[in-house]
Amino acid sequence: MPEDRKIELKRAGLLALGTVLFAMYVYRLDWGAAERTRTAFPARIAALVISLNLLAGFLKYGRWSLLLQWRNIDQRGSRAHEYLAVNAAFFLGLVTPGTSGELARSALSEVPSSRALAIIGFEKISDLGVLFLMFAGSAVVQFTSGTTSWLASGAIVFATVGAYVLFLRFHRLVTGPFRFVLERFGDSTRLETVRYVYREFYELLGDRRALVSSGLFSALLWVVPVIQMHLIIAGLGGDIPFKTSAFVLLAPYLIGTLSMIPAGIGSFDIATAQIGGRAIEMAGAAGGLGSLAPLYFRVLVTVPLIVLGYLCHIAVDIRHKRVFAE
Repeated sequence: MPEDRKIELKRAGLLALGTVLFAMYVYRLDWGAAERTRTAFPARIAALVISLNLLAGFLKYGRWSLLLQWRNIDQRGSRAHEYLAVNAAFFLGLVTPGTSGELARSALSEVPSSRALAIIGFEKISDLGVLFLMFAGSAVVQFTSGTTSWLASGAIVFATVGAYVLFLRFHRLVTGPFRFVLERFGDSTRLETVRYVYREFYELLGDRRALVSSGLFSALLWVVPVIQMHLIIAGLGGDIPFKTSAFVLLAPYLIGTLSMIPAGIGSFDIATAQIGGRAIEMAGAAGGLGSLAPLYFRVLVTVPLIVLGYLCHIAVDIRHKRVFAE
């Protein structure tokens, strides 16, 4: 089978899988509760929250483009195509376990797949690491104060830097079991591809410039949804500090990501209602916001991002078919 035909079938399969997961996601939402409280939610806040969704795609594309440039990788397609590919994979990431679907960017982009996988993996590690740091920081400032906060924050930073340095130095011990399995059961071609991807990933991890830049982009990518959650809680009548809004979003989001449930369905909502609801009550707002906040976050943030990414995925497929036809 011609290579172009294989790529076309792979992209069609990704779109079909994304369509099914998207339908399941939308079906699971409690639209009745959203409809019952819709009239009480300020339209201007809803419009602002939805508008902020556009920042996520631009930030993800900006980091992708910058890392490609620093790794001397030629962006074979147009910038528009790469932007569409980044958002299309973002959509798949939102509806798959642990956002793993975002790895599909390697099939949607026109960057060589092995190098694309290494960069995407680096971005995902950066996003997860910054999410954990921001969650830990939000928990510290939420539940401690004074000297205790400074000591706890210092311990978190020290442990993170220490883990990073130790991995760079002893990474072969960590990856040893995976290498053994691949060497024992994998074919030589696949093994060489994995080695190439990991080599690129490790070089990125050791590049301080790439690490700091990716971390800053990750921080912005998490700050935007925190702002959106803060606006949503305010729109629902909750007057709480920004640090509480950060904890209300980041703790459940981390649980939802680590749970490996597509889009954290269930785990994010339950964690927000329980953990976030308790934090909201401690801040002096109505505890019922703990159940409404995740629902409105789904409706105003997650669903629009999925729809945008889905449309980008369709655009990528249409563009590829046109190129294939020519």
